[in-house]
Amino acid sequence: SMPTFPEAEAQGKTRLERAENYYQTAKAEADDLNVTLNWELHTVPGIGHDEGGMAAASVKWLFV
Repeated sequence: SMPTFPEAEAQGKTRLERAENYYQTAKAEADDLNVTLNWELHTVPGIGHDEGGMAAASVKWLFV
């Protein structure tokens, strides 16, 4: 279940929105500090909340 209190909702309505906002906030902070953000944001279509599917899809980014 997703937290729905106002502070959580301000981060985004869904986990994907929250992840995208988190990444964009980190990117903006890195830009303000004039440093490189060594992160990549990848979305995996059709996975939803399937742990096994997400684990299989993320292997190529986590262990390369």
